[in-house]
Amino acid sequence: MVHEKTVQVAAFRYSQEQLTAVTDVLAEEVPVYLEYNGLPYTVLLATPADLADLAVGFSLTEGVVANASEVSVSLIEPLLEGWRIVMHIAPPCFDRLMQRRRDAGMASVKSEKTIKADCAAISEAYTKVGMFTPAQLHSGFAQMEAQQILRMQTGATHAAAWMDETGQVALIREDVARHNALDKLIGAMAQKEKAFSLGAVLLTSRASHEMVRKCTVVGVGILAAISAPTALAVRAAKAAGLTLAAFVRQSSYTIYTC
Repeated sequence: MVHEKTVQVAAFRYSQEQLTAVTDVLAEEVPVYLEYNGLPYTVLLATPADLADLAVGFSLTEGVVANASEVSVSLIEPLLEGWRIVMHIAPPCFDRLMQRRRDAGMASVKSEKTIKADCAAISEAYTKVGMFTPAQLHSGFAQMEAQQILRMQTGATHAAAWMDETGQVALIREDVARHNALDKLIGAMAQKEKAFSLGAVLLTSRASHEMVRKCTVVGVGILAAISAPTALAVRAAKAAGLTLAAFVRQSSYTIYTC
């Protein structure tokens, strides 16, 4: 069974005191099962598109591997419900993964101190960071909006985009979940061996500490979001040296760390 990115459903639309039968287009959301070296690891709920990018990006941002060369996607197959992605990682990576599974039984939620320490540990990645004018930043968000095909069809997806050092949106990924959209973008970037520090990641969502952490893991220097950051996200970004901007609108934005 092949799962499409969108599905058509019958519905009734009420407008101007009239009820009309319509066919609506919805974004699909299915389970995606991730396996490493034959071991089932986790299940994500995701839009069934760019699944190889999602697998590689998740492996990077969750610390399963340190770079894209340490993971290979050997199988992506449709199931009756969802998709199965089989990956192979090097023995040292697999050993660390098994240790993490054992540790997860003792403490599944990280403290703020640990989160900030994790982010600060990678701050040396920001030796060269891109710089953009306000006009370039707003242009980047306009470019991203014009390229959100799934959102235009369904109104249900988030996007993560890469604005390169020239101010052009060079890559965009969409998903019903903002975390998945960012992982897809990072996975695609890593496989293309793009430098993360010189451009900027643009988000259609809020900037949570998880989104900040995913960016710091791969050395992103600038993160800009259309919605609000959380207080923990700002503290984590500051600890990492990540430039964080949010509330990006047509003629304004707020810089929280620089």
